[in-house]
Amino acid sequence: MNKNWRGIMKVLEVRHIRNNKVIWEDCDLYNMLHAEGQEILLNAVFAGGSIPSSYYLGLDNRSSLAVTDNLADLLTEPSTNGYTRFTASASSDFTISSDISGNFKSQSVLLTFIAAGGSWGPVKNLFMSSSLDNAGKLISSVALSEALTLVDGDIINLRINLSLTDC
Repeated sequence: MNKNWRGIMKVLEVRHIRNNKVIWEDCDLYNMLHAEGQEILLNAVFAGGSIPSSYYLGLDNRSSLAVTDNLADLLTEPSTNGYTRFTASASSDFTISSDISGNFKSQSVLLTFIAAGGSWGPVKNLFMSSSLDNAGKLISSVALSEALTLVDGDIINLRINLSLTDC
C-alpha cells in the first residue's frame, strides 16, 4: 500500500477572479475519496455497475471532510444567484493521457462557476458527485486553502486531474 496516495482527484489550479483580476489562487490541492466514491469505482470496475454519464462538481462550506461524508453532509452549498453544480460529461470533458512513467491521468476542461445577481459563500470545498441533486453519491472532496466569498460577477475557475496514482 502506498501511504502517500491521496485519492482520485487533485485540483491543479483554482482562481478566484473579480473584475478580470485574479484576487486569490492556489494549486495542487489533494482530495479525500469518500466511501461512496470508493463504492462507485469498485462497482463499475469489478461488479458490472453503471458508470455515470456525467459528474457534477460543486462548492460547499463544510469545516472538515470525512471519508463517511455523503451529499446530506454538504454544508451551505450555494443555491441562488446563478449557482449550479458544474456538469462534466464523462465522455467529452476529460482528456486521458499518460506520463513518462506510464501512469495515466484524466484532466478536466476548465470548470467555471460565476456568481450572478448576488453573492455566494463562504465556500471552502470543491466536491464531485454522481448527481445534480442530492439523490446521488458523494465521490470526492477537496478543501480549498481558504474560504472564499464571491460577489456578483465573481468567477471561480479550476482544472482537476483524476488518477489512481499521485495526481
